[in-house]
Amino acid sequence: MEDFILLKTKCQRMIGDGVSTYLVFGLFDRHNGFAATLYSKENLLNDVLAAIPPELSKDEWVAILPRTSVAGFVETDMDFQEEAQTSGITITFITIEG
Repeated sequence: MEDFILLKTKCQRMIGDGVSTYLVFGLFDRHNGFAATLYSKENLLNDVLAAIPPELSKDEWVAILPRTSVAGFVETDMDFQEEAQTSGITITFITIEG
């Protein structure tokens, strides 16, 4: 099978004087080849994190996460389309704060 799982535990980000931890889980279900699955597994988390402004409090980070997740998905999709490959994917992507 060309399906992938992404599991990142104990991810950390700086908030003020401290560190906040979060967990990321992704399930990448391929359709018509594995190119989109592999590309998304390798790039989606970075694209989501790149859309998050720095220096946010924990509450601000949690509040903005849905919007930045959409931005990350769009960025990953647009970048993959530039690769001119035919493939599809269904992604379940979960971020758990704390």
